[in-house]
Amino acid sequence: MWGSAMHNLTIVIKKDITCNFSADQWGLLTNSFPRDEIEEVANKLNSQLNDYVNNDYSKKDTHDGMFNYLSQWTRYGAFDSEVRGFLDVVLEEIYK
Repeated sequence: MWGSAMHNLTIVIKKDITCNFSADQWGLLTNSFPRDEIEEVANKLNSQLNDYVNNDYSKKDTHDGMFNYLSQWTRYGAFDSEVRGFLDVVLEEIYK
Protein backbone atom coordinates (compact mmCIF):
# COMPACT_ATOMS: atom_id res chain seq x y z
CA MET A 1 0.00 0.00 0.00
CA TRP A 2 2.66 2.57 0.98
CA GLY A 3 5.03 1.60 -1.78
CA SER A 4 2.82 3.08 -4.47
CA ALA A 5 3.06 6.51 -2.79
CA MET A 6 6.85 6.59 -3.22
CA HIS A 7 6.61 7.70 -6.85
CA ASN A 8 5.60 11.12 -5.45
CA LEU A 9 8.74 11.40 -3.33
CA THR A 10 11.61 13.61 -4.49
CA ILE A 11 14.88 13.68 -2.58
CA VAL A 12 17.36 16.45 -3.34
CA ILE A 13 20.82 16.29 -1.85
CA LYS A 14 22.45 19.69 -2.02
CA LYS A 15 26.19 20.20 -1.97
CA ASP A 16 27.53 22.62 0.62
CA ILE A 17 31.21 23.26 0.08
CA THR A 18 33.73 25.79 1.29
CA CYS A 19 36.86 26.26 -0.79
CA ASN A 20 39.68 28.13 0.87
CA PHE A 21 42.59 27.48 -1.49
CA SER A 22 45.63 29.72 -1.29
CA ALA A 23 47.14 31.55 -4.25
CA ASP A 24 49.89 28.92 -4.24
CA GLN A 25 47.36 26.09 -4.42
CA TRP A 26 45.53 27.78 -7.28
CA GLY A 27 48.87 28.23 -9.06
CA LEU A 28 48.60 32.01 -9.36
CA LEU A 29 51.62 34.21 -10.07
CA THR A 30 52.61 34.58 -6.43
CA ASN A 31 56.10 35.94 -7.10
CA SER A 32 54.84 38.75 -9.33
CA PHE A 33 52.44 40.51 -6.95
CA PRO A 34 52.27 41.52 -3.30
CA ARG A 35 51.07 38.59 -1.18
CA ASP A 36 47.91 40.34 0.04
CA GLU A 37 46.92 41.25 -3.52
CA ILE A 38 47.41 37.77 -4.94
CA GLU A 39 45.67 36.13 -1.96
CA GLU A 40 42.69 38.43 -2.54
CA VAL A 41 42.46 37.07 -6.09
CA ALA A 42 42.55 33.53 -4.67
CA ASN A 43 39.76 34.48 -2.26
CA LYS A 44 37.67 35.77 -5.17
CA LEU A 45 38.20 32.50 -7.07
CA ASN A 46 37.25 30.51 -3.96
CA SER A 47 34.13 32.60 -3.44
CA GLN A 48 33.01 32.25 -7.04
CA LEU A 49 33.53 28.48 -6.99
CA ASN A 50 31.64 28.21 -3.69
CA ASP A 51 28.75 30.18 -5.20
CA TYR A 52 28.48 27.99 -8.29
CA VAL A 53 28.55 24.71 -6.41
CA ASN A 54 26.41 25.77 -3.46
CA ASN A 55 23.77 27.21 -5.78
CA ASP A 56 23.42 23.79 -7.41
CA TYR A 57 25.00 24.49 -10.78
CA SER A 58 25.89 21.40 -12.78
CA LYS A 59 29.52 20.39 -13.17
CA LYS A 60 29.53 21.66 -16.76
CA ASP A 61 27.94 24.99 -15.85
CA THR A 62 30.37 25.41 -12.94
CA HIS A 63 33.30 24.57 -15.21
CA ASP A 64 32.19 26.96 -17.95
CA GLY A 65 31.36 29.74 -15.52
CA MET A 66 34.65 29.38 -13.68
CA PHE A 67 36.63 29.39 -16.94
CA ASN A 68 34.90 32.63 -17.83
CA TYR A 69 35.66 34.01 -14.37
CA LEU A 70 39.31 32.87 -14.52
CA SER A 71 39.72 34.77 -17.79
CA GLN A 72 38.91 37.98 -15.92
CA TRP A 73 42.02 37.49 -13.78
CA THR A 74 44.58 36.64 -16.48
CA ARG A 75 46.93 39.36 -15.20
CA TYR A 76 47.43 37.18 -12.13
CA GLY A 77 47.92 33.98 -14.11
CA ALA A 78 44.41 32.73 -13.37
CA PHE A 79 43.84 31.51 -16.92
CA ASP A 80 47.17 29.68 -17.14
CA SER A 81 47.09 25.94 -17.72
CA GLU A 82 48.15 25.18 -14.13
CA VAL A 83 45.16 27.02 -12.70
CA ARG A 84 42.73 25.50 -15.18
CA GLY A 85 44.15 22.05 -14.43
CA PHE A 86 43.80 22.63 -10.70
CA LEU A 87 40.19 23.66 -11.21
CA ASP A 88 39.51 20.48 -13.20
CA VAL A 89 40.93 18.33 -10.37
CA VAL A 90 38.85 20.20 -7.77
CA LEU A 91 35.68 19.82 -9.85
CA GLU A 92 36.31 16.07 -10.22
CA GLU A 93 36.47 15.80 -6.45
CA ILE A 94 33.38 17.93 -5.84
CA TYR A 95 31.19 16.27 -8.47
CA LYS A 96 32.06 12.61 -7.75
